[in-house]
Amino acid sequence: QLELIHPIIHEPLADATILQTNAGFFLFTTSLPSPNGEDLSVYFSSEQYNGYEKQSIIRFSNNIARMAGGFFTDKTGHIIRPAQDCNGDYGKKVVFQIVEIQGNNIVFNTFHELYPSGLKYSGIHTFNSYQRLQVIDLKKYDFPIVYKLKQIFK
Repeated sequence: QLELIHPIIHEPLADATILQTNAGFFLFTTSLPSPNGEDLSVYFSSEQYNGYEKQSIIRFSNNIARMAGGFFTDKTGHIIRPAQDCNGDYGKKVVFQIVEIQGNNIVFNTFHELYPSGLKYSGIHTFNSYQRLQVIDLKKYDFPIVYKLKQIFK
């Protein structure tokens, strides 16, 4: 059972994800009307669930701004950001980026991509990691021929 405590930000956001650092809390998100686009909004607060203010917008050269899960740390200590590749369609694959935060400057460096396996699935839009457990969410169309025709006419 979920209980609404209070809104963190009064805006229509998609896949908002919080990253705790020594400096405070960063919230990364995309927003309507283009949640699958190239603009990643960055908010900051000294508290986890209050006081977020927009710090910047990071523009990517393609549609990989939307979060695909929570941040995690790899074996070498790097902070990793899973992002959705939405080029041509929502959640085609997950892109993994090393996050570097230096003051107010945030840099993402892509180092790996995760594609769906086999012909049964048409995308991956979620990757979460907790301790030694990873969870992915694959995308599949029940009527792939109808979907392909829709894409052609689009």
